[in-house]
Amino acid sequence: MSFSLIPAIDIIDGGLVRLFQGDYSQVTKYDASPVDIAQYYVSLGFNYIHVVDLNGAKDGHLTNLDVIQSIAALPDVNIQVGGGVRSHDHVQQLLDVGVSSVIVGSLFVQDYDLAIQIVHDFSGKIIAGLDILDGCLASHGWTQQSQISLDAMIGQLSDLPLHSIVTTDISKDGTFEGLNVDLYRNMSMISAHAIVASGGVATISDVIGLRDLNFPNVTGCIVGKAIIEGKITKEDVRSFV
Repeated sequence: MSFSLIPAIDIIDGGLVRLFQGDYSQVTKYDASPVDIAQYYVSLGFNYIHVVDLNGAKDGHLTNLDVIQSIAALPDVNIQVGGGVRSHDHVQQLLDVGVSSVIVGSLFVQDYDLAIQIVHDFSGKIIAGLDILDGCLASHGWTQQSQISLDAMIGQLSDLPLHSIVTTDISKDGTFEGLNVDLYRNMSMISAHAIVASGGVATISDVIGLRDLNFPNVTGCIVGKAIIEGKITKEDVRSFV
């Protein structure tokens, strides 16, 4: 099974940002635009990018749809997009502007039945964004924590036609503390779907380490801050593109 390094773009108010542990009050803003960094990723050889509308994640609106459309319009790139997806219409709007797959997260906590209907109606196009803090799912841009365990949700989703599952350990996100390897080991034992890791990558060795463990169904790792800030270089990504 191949293992992918997936570069990330987080957007607030049209600009490129990264958060620390999902905290909207701890924002790093970058001079480059989201489209600039997408073009940089393409220049490195990437053809698949993870994009999050952080305004949307918190308020439930596709606030940065125009920026997302501009990224999707770049040649030779496919994007997966999350943040603010709360309805069939939201999914359709994203697909209509060229998004390849759509991440649904908060809806699994907020309106599970609607989330399941969307998964069926857009078979193979929906990624479950199951982000956790202390083992339980968080929603609304990680500003709200539920009592729903990750393990329980994975069990409920096992027979659904999902594209994949993306899981971020929020306590690790943006910290450069390394991946929560035990989390993905556990997920690999209970999930029927492809799993993509996220949160905490500091160097390319974190990504290589996860890849080389060969956990069943763990097919990739999302990295944002470490590439944007040069901790992972063009030379580092060569074996992944």
